[in-house]
Amino acid sequence: MQQPEHVVILANGLWEDCDRIHRWACAADVVVAADGAWAKAKQLGIDVDLVVGDLDSLDEAGVKELTASPVPVKRFPVDKDRTDTEIAVDLALEWNARRITVCGVGGGRIDHALAHVFLLGKRPVTGKRGMRLELAVGGETAIWAEGEIDLEGALPGDRISLVPVDRSVRVSTWGLRFPLSDELLFRTAARGISNEVSSLPARVRISEGAAIIIHGVAGRRTPTGSLEV
Repeated sequence: MQQPEHVVILANGLWEDCDRIHRWACAADVVVAADGAWAKAKQLGIDVDLVVGDLDSLDEAGVKELTASPVPVKRFPVDKDRTDTEIAVDLALEWNARRITVCGVGGGRIDHALAHVFLLGKRPVTGKRGMRLELAVGGETAIWAEGEIDLEGALPGDRISLVPVDRSVRVSTWGLRFPLSDELLFRTAARGISNEVSSLPARVRISEGAAIIIHGVAGRRTPTGSLEV
């Protein structure tokens, strides 16, 4: 496949943000549905370019409908060592997509929630305007960050949370309400949660370790972008 600029991956979780998922998918170069996400996409009128997974989330009628459709399917055995969403992410990484957005991961399973977050570590964001892998849930977007990151998609009032991946992470920030200057955040403490953009430009520098940066848009502002890096 020719290198796509933007791949949207639809996970088969609880879709609480259907309007945003629809916008992401319509703007993407390639849309990949993981397993039963194909049925959700079909209901929303989202065109899917590829379905991957074991198809265990579709009933017999759904499997027949999918296999009879023109949508390509990469089917895998039920007994496997990767989730369907991870398979989709790995494919997008093989295509060298500049931007990969994983949507539709909401739901009640803690194991899946943690696994989806840690999938971000497959492509850390390390500098300005590089390739990135992001998780989009509701009005929030998350990336795995190392190095210096410009929060170009953020506006004053937006929420920025820093969640350490390593035991401790050394962080400096600019343009946030509660500034950090070469300070340590610890994985076992919640100090980095719910900071706020106070001025622009806003920036985070992680000089030691890695952290998940979560960007939540303020109020009812429509989330049209994410952490542009």
